[in-house]
Amino acid sequence: MSTATAAPPATDKTKTKTKRKRIEIIIGGPILGPQSEYATASKLEALVSLCQSHSITAIDEAKIYAASEAFVGATRLGAQGFRIDTKTPGGWEPGSSTRAGVVSNLRSSLQRLGVEQAHVFYLHAPDAAVALDETLAGVNDAHQAGLFSRFGLSNFPPREVERVYETARANGYVLPTVYQGCYSPVTRKPEDVLLPLLRRLGFSFYAYSPLAGGFLTKTKDQILAGVGRFNPNDMYGAMYRQMFGKPNYLDSLAAWAEIADQEGVSRAELAYRWVAWSSALNEECGDALILGCSSLDQMTQAVCGIEKGPLSDQAQSAIDALWAKVQHEALMDNFEAAQLGRLDGPTAS
Repeated sequence: MSTATAAPPATDKTKTKTKRKRIEIIIGGPILGPQSEYATASKLEALVSLCQSHSITAIDEAKIYAASEAFVGATRLGAQGFRIDTKTPGGWEPGSSTRAGVVSNLRSSLQRLGVEQAHVFYLHAPDAAVALDETLAGVNDAHQAGLFSRFGLSNFPPREVERVYETARANGYVLPTVYQGCYSPVTRKPEDVLLPLLRRLGFSFYAYSPLAGGFLTKTKDQILAGVGRFNPNDMYGAMYRQMFGKPNYLDSLAAWAEIADQEGVSRAELAYRWVAWSSALNEECGDALILGCSSLDQMTQAVCGIEKGPLSDQAQSAIDALWAKVQHEALMDNFEAAQLGRLDGPTAS
């Protein structure tokens, strides 16, 4: 990435050289299911063809996406060249992370998915209701049983990442090597402490929610009206409003649209290309971008848009400046927002 235009001080450390090749793309599991567009055989076949044409070979799943896991198994996607990642719920289902529970959850996921082994097996969020030693013993049991290849963490704050790593190392358990976190042009808190820690420990970073839960494709009026995922009466809508329904965030949407117009791209493409090419992600570290496009048209536009390569220096600098205006309102990830919601109201997930 060019350094001809200085970025705001808060984001200088995220400046990276232009990637030599496209970041890996992973398909987000929640878009797959019996009620999805991809339930139509022709649409699913077209999605598989798109993935094959663009070297997309992984699907990200989780126990809390059980219907999606079952769909992946029923359509035998694991036998069509896709490696499958999955997650045990952790803090999304407090108390579920016992030694036996971790193994049982993974076995249940594998049965639904129709595969014998997960590629990456994650703890989906910290589970404060179960001792970490017990949880990691279960993870190690599953690894020794050959149920997964790589161990990952998702939605863990930096201090907990380090605690997991050190506890696993002290016990001779399988070490985590993948982190899945919320990352977009307007959710960049991982750059401060988390990403430097992950680099030191040798983790890959997989970015979810590159559109900030769809926030970056909406207008301020649409967010306030509860359009799409921002319905305040829905638990996920409440979670996203907890993250983005704040004055500076809402005011940033007009500037975001202007940057897209000046770049000559859609608001969605602007976000995808920033994460893929202009962010702190690095293909040499094995980093990846998770796409959760609910329609084939959107997925095609996203993948083909990413293939266009880096944004202009002007767009990159404008995005850095926009982040500087909202960063003091930013949360780390969906789990932090959900936890805050549990304190403030009915946003448990």
